Amino acid sequence: MDQPRPCSYQKGNSDTKKLESIVIGSSSSPKDDEPAVELRGITLRQLRAIMANIIRRCATENWVNFKGVKLDPKDATLYDADKYVIRPYTVRGGKSLVARLPSTAGSQPPRFFVS
Repeated sequence: MDQPRPCSYQKGNSDTKKLESIVIGSSSSPKDDEPAVELRGITLRQLRAIMANIIRRCATENWVNFKGVKLDPKDATLYDADKYVIRPYTVRGGKSLVARLPSTAGSQPPRFFVS
């Protein structure tokens, strides 16, 4: 995750039975130019890196939940991730989480949206 990585997906061709790699977004935008909010999807690779960060830091930094009970990494919620990972990382840089991740190369349009 230390190098920007273009966001892409595999598209199958039913006639030739071959997969084609489709790159979405653009890595040519300047680093300071943050993509529009609808172009800031998070990849599975990035989510896994955030989870690895939570697993690594939770016990060593003695994280606690909203009740003050010591957290186990497997019990961490999005609220806990926001408190200990997302907000400290984004407030300092003044950008969204996806824009601040070193693996983000330009825009990352999502393939689907979940609310």
